[in-house]
Amino acid sequence: MKKQYLAKRLFALILAASVCAAAIPVPIRAEETTASQETDVSEETAASEEETGQQDAFTLSEEQPDDPMPEMENDIPSAEVQTQEQTESAVVEVNGNQIKKSELVQKIEEATSLKINQPLEGPTVRLVGNGAEERIATKGVPHTENLSLKSGQYEVQFSTNFFDTKWEVKAILEMKVFYQVNFKVTGAPEGGVLVDGAESSTAKVYENQSLTFQTKAVSGDEVTVQNGEEVITPDESGNYTITSSANQEVSVIYQVKEAEGSKVTVEATENGKVTINGKEASEAIVPVGGQIVIEATPGNGYVATAIAVNGEAKTPAFEERKGKVTLNAEEGQDYIVSVTFKKAQIAGKDDPTVSFYKGQKKEITLQKIFDAVVDGANSVPDTLSLQDVTIQYKAGLTDLTWKEIDYIPGALEVTFHEFGEKATEGKPASEKVRIQYGGNEQYPGSKITKDITVTWEDSRPETLIEVRQDASMIYSSEDAEVKERLYQALQPVVKSSETGEIIETTAEDFTYQYEKMTVGTKSVTLTYKGNDAYKGSTVTANVLVEKADSYAIVNSQNITYGETFEPVFSSSPLDANVIGIIAGADSSIGGYLSLEASSITINDIAGTDIPVIGTISLQKFITNMFGDEFKIRQLTDVIQAIADRIPGGGNLGQIIDGINQAITIIDQVAPGILDTKVALGKTPEKAGIYTAIGITANANYKTSVNVGILTVSPKTADLQLKFRQELPEDGKIKYTEAKKFQFGAQLYDEEKPVESNLHMLYTGVKWNGQPVVSSEPILEPGIYIESACVLNGDYAVAPISRKYVVEREETVLKFEQRKLTTTYDGKEHPLKAVIYGEDGKPIEGVEPTVIYTNIKTGLDVTTQAPVDAGNYMATAFFAGNEQYKPSKITAENLFGTVKIKRVEYAEVQICDLTTIYGDLTELTPVYGETYVVTDERIPEKDRDGILKELHCTDSTHQAGTHEIAGTLRDGLNRNYKHIEVLPGTHTVKPYEVTIWPSAVSKYEGEEDPELTWNCEATLPNGETLASLGDIILTRESGEEAGTYDIFLSDESKINANYQVTLINGEDKFEIKPGHKTIILNFVDESGNPVLSTDIKVESDATYFHTSLIQDKIPSGWELKEAGNVEIVDNTATVVLRASKNPEEPNKPEEPDKPENSNKPSDSDRPSESEKPSDSHKVPMTGDQSPVGMVALGLLASMGVLISRKRK
Repeated sequence: MKKQYLAKRLFALILAASVCAAAIPVPIRAEETTASQETDVSEETAASEEETGQQDAFTLSEEQPDDPMPEMENDIPSAEVQTQEQTESAVVEVNGNQIKKSELVQKIEEATSLKINQPLEGPTVRLVGNGAEERIATKGVPHTENLSLKSGQYEVQFSTNFFDTKWEVKAILEMKVFYQVNFKVTGAPEGGVLVDGAESSTAKVYENQSLTFQTKAVSGDEVTVQNGEEVITPDESGNYTITSSANQEVSVIYQVKEAEGSKVTVEATENGKVTINGKEASEAIVPVGGQIVIEATPGNGYVATAIAVNGEAKTPAFEERKGKVTLNAEEGQDYIVSVTFKKAQIAGKDDPTVSFYKGQKKEITLQKIFDAVVDGANSVPDTLSLQDVTIQYKAGLTDLTWKEIDYIPGALEVTFHEFGEKATEGKPASEKVRIQYGGNEQYPGSKITKDITVTWEDSRPETLIEVRQDASMIYSSEDAEVKERLYQALQPVVKSSETGEIIETTAEDFTYQYEKMTVGTKSVTLTYKGNDAYKGSTVTANVLVEKADSYAIVNSQNITYGETFEPVFSSSPLDANVIGIIAGADSSIGGYLSLEASSITINDIAGTDIPVIGTISLQKFITNMFGDEFKIRQLTDVIQAIADRIPGGGNLGQIIDGINQAITIIDQVAPGILDTKVALGKTPEKAGIYTAIGITANANYKTSVNVGILTVSPKTADLQLKFRQELPEDGKIKYTEAKKFQFGAQLYDEEKPVESNLHMLYTGVKWNGQPVVSSEPILEPGIYIESACVLNGDYAVAPISRKYVVEREETVLKFEQRKLTTTYDGKEHPLKAVIYGEDGKPIEGVEPTVIYTNIKTGLDVTTQAPVDAGNYMATAFFAGNEQYKPSKITAENLFGTVKIKRVEYAEVQICDLTTIYGDLTELTPVYGETYVVTDERIPEKDRDGILKELHCTDSTHQAGTHEIAGTLRDGLNRNYKHIEVLPGTHTVKPYEVTIWPSAVSKYEGEEDPELTWNCEATLPNGETLASLGDIILTRESGEEAGTYDIFLSDESKINANYQVTLINGEDKFEIKPGHKTIILNFVDESGNPVLSTDIKVESDATYFHTSLIQDKIPSGWELKEAGNVEIVDNTATVVLRASKNPEEPNKPEEPDKPENSNKPSDSDRPSESEKPSDSHKVPMTGDQSPVGMVALGLLASMGVLISRKRK
């Protein structure tokens, strides 16, 4: 660091001397400094934080470290090289002896920990070795030119001074130059090159070294290795050796050897491939006596149907569709192999037709379809039979509906149909069939889908069925038993319709269709299936179904508490169902009543299907009717509610009678229990004795009632009452241990915890002498007795008790961080003190007291963590409480220090303001409105009110821009060294004023009259129109008759505080044509003269309009009529009459004037209420203004000029 310091100072002196000689000022780069290490707080460091700056400047002088100028050597020392004690070593490989220096720098960085590529900040580096010395980077910038290298050792040296006269060895590199060799293998896919025993397609040859490799042996092939045009010969061990001085490619060429033996030729084949001894080739040489294995593999969907050798067919062995033939090569014998591959398929016949009738046997139908569809001669295989295939038909609308020929659609399969059902006598139908062949080891699977025509042909004789008319049977829920009973009840006889001959039948020849066979008269459709000789037939008959016998079964049982009852209720038959009721008294000295009906549905009870509610259980039906308040007497109401939903009542009277019988039994064995709330779906668990009653409940069975006894005995064996956790031998535990300790007891049954009627009691004296009794564990320090016992319930066991002591715990207080140094940010900066228990872990919920004292003042003693800049000492203590002892005083908790440094620099930005000249400008510092703070170094708490005053640098607020400055509030220098108040810009825009010109006219050849303007605006600050300055008007050039626009001229003389806009409307400058003077005679209605005068008219005018002479009419007179007046000999006569209203003579109508869009509109001019009492007309030069106003304006202008010069 010292060397770098001296070098930089020397460099600074040299630059300064050279710059001074050239008389050019140049800034000298300041010395870099490092962050000072944290030191203990002392009076000296505290004093360094004193405020020394002025409030307005608010910049404190920094303590400058002593920086004496070191003595510099007069002479620059000669170059020298030093070697570090721990110089890195690395190996760098380079492809070829030429490399860019920048690439070499990258390789050095990858191989070592050196950092070189750091422009302007990195080192100057050179590479020295093998007689070379090359600079590869300057000031961290790698060079880009090429560098020649040799294999060997090089040093990487870093320059250590400005003049590059001292170098330090940073790393020793072993440079290894290599050349890349690529192997190109052709002629045999299994061939290749082995380098060091491993197969490789590329290798490195290092400079001055050689590469040794081998080639892989390929049976029947010989290999040639070429390095360019040179053929390389292997040594006796088969090793090839090459050297290289450039990247190159080595060719490895495999060729088939000219061998002796039998020649096997494979004729060209399609749709499959043929291999000889595992190799696919058109020719192969097999040694005499060697084995020839011919394997034919068909393509996808094809099969090898024939393998011939020299024209002789062979019988191949097939496995997974591959055909294999094996033979031995004989001397002097060549072989020609031909293989035939054919596409595997089921060929179909055209327009297949199948005859069919309802009831035709499946086997007959399938054979007819096979014979009609399959073209065996053109199929592959051509030996297919019905036994080799499966046949299905399309029963629905999609390809997912293929079914067996004898498939019968279900009731919900409305889009399905039976095979052939669409065909009728004389009307054939079409069916789509699919024939599939599963394939074998030789042939793959195949299939064909075909549309066939099904014709109806059934010549068998008709039949009829005779049955018993008064048939009856006993109910059964088993379908097979129902059919057997129907057969016995109906006793069907089948006869020929033509001859009356009785046809021999069995029960299996009939099918039955009926709705659910419940109790009552039911309609049954009996169908004779028919056979090969006779057609089937159908008959419908009524059968009376009578109730079947049933038996309620109650399994009486005696168990011990903790065991479970086996199923209590059942029935015979099973579908007769049982409603089970259990009543009695349990160990809780209370009544018990339960109903088991969760497995019985409403349909089960009704014996038939009831819409909507039929599938819900009886138990759910009860809950829906009565909720949790069901009483057993209401069970008959439930059954009646079900009966009301069955047409005809449902034959449930016997079930209701059985329930009433059960209620009577319950009232006899357990008086008063009938009003107990019923537990649904439960069996007794607590000790007690209970009566169990079962009632069969199915309308299709006769109701039966049965009674049994259930008992549950209390358990006494294999029980043990134990405390949940063992105490230490002395019975003492710390307070923190007590909070985690598992007080209480647990009853165990055969070592397994069980629920019991357990009671806990805690008694004793607290640490402060206060006695206490509780059912909950007492955790505060003190001496206590813990007792546990089981009262009543289903268990009986002896009580237990023990003594325990809770002690207060030792504590230790530590600061997590004893020293804290930070910069003021408006936040509290506490030192965290933590109280630790005896286990070394922090105690939650217990906080020590930390007191902070300002070291400089010795004041500000508070528990609030410091916020403002300064040095503080923190002390912590804990006085203890009822659970913990006071903390010991140690060096770790004696004191800590907090140092909060002032902010070096921060900024406050005053907002810009835009107003119009004359606006009242009040600047009040309001955070977020008139100034903002985006500098994160100023915290939120200081931002509001940080400025105490704002003011404009131009108090007159003339139009233009000036700065808005501000003053910081007092007291900020405690926490800040310097706050820069950045000024805002106040932009004052000119006040906008609108004027318009007065109408002015002249005759051709006359001088221009003076141009005047009108303004009706009210100016700010009480200023008059004279404050606008000199407003000079001019007109459009021209002297011919017509109208000319008027506009502003020389706007520089207008007051800069105003923006004057001239609006051109109808009022323009008019030049009238040449004129002449005529005599105008006014006469009364009698022709008497009234007044003679003259007027000017255009020189060629022969008449004029009376509007031209309006101002010539004498007082008390008015025009008799308005209109044009003829001029005769330069004389015109106008008739007047006495005015009706002498004070206000009527004005004649003016002739229509053309519209002029340039005239100001009403919206462009002030309203009547806004107009001043008299309009102001100012001449083009402004000379007609009152002398006082002119003088006042000149004085004001001079004042502004003087003020600006002073600025």
